[in-house]
Amino acid sequence: MRSKQGYFFWSVEILAELSKQTLASIFADSFQYLGKRPRSRVRHVAKENVRMRRFTPSPVRLGLLLLAMIVCVVLHAQGRQFPFPSVPGTLRTPEDRLQYLGIHYWDRFDFRSQSLLADKDVTEQGFVNFLDLLSRMDSLTAARSADAFVGKAFAWKQSADTFTSLAHHYLENPQSPLRNDAVYVVLLRSMRRRKGLTLTQRQSLDYKIKTFGSNLPGHRATDFQFVDRQGKRHRLSDYRHERVLIFFYDPDCDNCHRISSQLSRDHRLAGTRVLAIYPDSDTQHWQRTPQAFPRTWTDGYSPRGEVNAKLLYTVRATPTLMLIGRGGLVELKDPAPEQLLSHLER
Repeated sequence: MRSKQGYFFWSVEILAELSKQTLASIFADSFQYLGKRPRSRVRHVAKENVRMRRFTPSPVRLGLLLLAMIVCVVLHAQGRQFPFPSVPGTLRTPEDRLQYLGIHYWDRFDFRSQSLLADKDVTEQGFVNFLDLLSRMDSLTAARSADAFVGKAFAWKQSADTFTSLAHHYLENPQSPLRNDAVYVVLLRSMRRRKGLTLTQRQSLDYKIKTFGSNLPGHRATDFQFVDRQGKRHRLSDYRHERVLIFFYDPDCDNCHRISSQLSRDHRLAGTRVLAIYPDSDTQHWQRTPQAFPRTWTDGYSPRGEVNAKLLYTVRATPTLMLIGRGGLVELKDPAPEQLLSHLER
């Protein structure tokens, strides 16, 4: 029979083993942990099992086991981390290391584990970090990394549902600080390349790729027509020799007025042409609303709401900002005001 000190160390061994188990299986598996010893100790384990059946558990022994379980729950809740891959030491350049990390980022992640998928500290944070990696890669490396991820994550329905929801939350939600249409399109194209998609799934992905893939930074901005307060018609291309900020807004949008006031007072916007454009079709409502912008801004509307109706620009919420550089190339797509001002300061 063991001494009290022996049972203390035995409980510590239970802790070490139980800390590797999922929270849901802790109590179910805790009395079977001795059967999980290495093969070299099977004979010793068998003797221990016989010994355990011969004694009646005392309050001390049960207390130690219960303590082990409680501590295990705490350790499990605090100690789970995303299983990052180990980058080979032979890869020296930052580009090579980033490429390896992107392609092998999900190698050690168990996409079939329901408890892991439900763990926000691991799965959600791991996905957010992966999005950040994609944003730092060249287009080819990002596409290969996204293909590797989609090939693993979308092989299982629950995993596919989980990551589709996360992608929508972080990349499609207009309130998300991580909005990045370029990254989203990379993921959407990888999803579109999967085999076995239904017609509805293909059409949905094609629509999103077209919508979020337009007017990306570095691409030529889509030209469009607008009418100002004096009834004069303009085109965006009329200002191709200037840096232009397009401020898509709604007259009833309080946030639009707050942000326009913030931008108009900031000296960093000096030298930038600002076009405040109402993108919807209710032009009478726009005309009844007096101009609320500085006189240096051009206030106009899109005839027949073509900006939205023809999906010329992705206006998910108002205001939506677009910074167009000289020559008509997009510099920033839908940036936050702070990001815009920081960019202008460079």
